[in-house]
Amino acid sequence: MSITKKTYQVFVAMFMFAGLVISPSAAFASDSSPEQAKAHAEMAAAYVKEHGADAAAVEFNKAEGDFVKGDLYVFVVDADGIFLAHPIKP
Repeated sequence: MSITKKTYQVFVAMFMFAGLVISPSAAFASDSSPEQAKAHAEMAAAYVKEHGADAAAVEFNKAEGDFVKGDLYVFVVDADGIFLAHPIKP
């Protein structure tokens, strides 16, 4: 899977969006705080920056990977609504 610059930008945008969306919904989560959700999204964004979008997609698809912590997990959806990474349904 080759990820274009546009898709990489979507990855980054989704992490920032995820931080905003996850934070309010964390009130419904039994394990995670808004701060933990934000830290998780920031960790994922840093991984993309350091390793690239292709390597990040591989990691984000791992159900037993570092990006699944309790009720938090990273997933990526492109601008067309297509899931590019999801650890529960890769």
